[in-house]
Amino acid sequence: MNNNATFTKSNKNKKQDRQDRKPNRAWYRKLALLLGAGGVTYALTAYFLPQLLHLGIDPQKTTSIVAGRFYFSSPLLEVKERGVLSVYASWYGKLSPAQQLQMRCLSKDLSNRRDFYRQLNTWLYQQEVETRTRVYFGMAKVQVDLYDLEMWQYVYGAQWADLTIGSLPALMIEKEAVSLPTANLPMIFQEVKAQEHLNRMALLQQDLYVFTNTNLIKSLEANTKFVKYLIAYPQDFVDLTLEGLFVNGIFIKELPEVIVQRLEEMPLQERRLVLAEGQYWMLGDDPTSIDSVYFGAVSKDKLNGKVFWFW
Repeated sequence: MNNNATFTKSNKNKKQDRQDRKPNRAWYRKLALLLGAGGVTYALTAYFLPQLLHLGIDPQKTTSIVAGRFYFSSPLLEVKERGVLSVYASWYGKLSPAQQLQMRCLSKDLSNRRDFYRQLNTWLYQQEVETRTRVYFGMAKVQVDLYDLEMWQYVYGAQWADLTIGSLPALMIEKEAVSLPTANLPMIFQEVKAQEHLNRMALLQQDLYVFTNTNLIKSLEANTKFVKYLIAYPQDFVDLTLEGLFVNGIFIKELPEVIVQRLEEMPLQERRLVLAEGQYWMLGDDPTSIDSVYFGAVSKDKLNGKVFWFW
């Protein structure tokens, strides 16, 4: 009897021990799940998240923009095919040289006015443009690069190398009817703080992008990051004149004095570019900004990400 009682008591003790261990096993499972979740979170934060989301800090006005120094960007956001000002490219290309000059002068006179686009669009509608043969000048098939880094060494703030103005080859001749595109004409009536050197109305609704210096400016570190407005897209007209920088006839900003001096030495005192496919014109809004005025158009593969939030 004593042996049976002892055996029964031993079994009860074993059952009690197993019951006591169950909470411990449950705790181990919770710990394993917690560690697994932590590992996944770490992997996402340490590897995947930096690939998808970039936090940038740029205290320099020359490489950043006036409005913000901290920004979030992502390489997943695709570059648009056309920009806000691209809607004017077709119309601007159909104007005569005299009309193009008038449009540039008018856009500069209207800069930073709240009725900028309304007045400009009204003027465009009033122009008499006949159906004519349209000649496209550009670099889509023939590489004509004003900012060839292999030929010239560009140093920010230093004297420019000699720039030559040559007539770009006629790549394509096409007859087409003239019509002013109206589907996406920007009608902006917001008050903006006027700045003498810059037309801020041209920057409204423009996207910001991040790209790396690499070989753009020799005097800066190769890993220097730029945060700039993407102001001109493929097939857009970019005019460098004594009156300033223009995109599709829209005044953007005054040119630095060193650029004006080089233009004054040229026979025509101006330079026109039609951006090729995959080429984009970047713009800074500070008078000391280092942007495409100094290093030319930026290729699409150099754009690291689109800024979706900055402060």
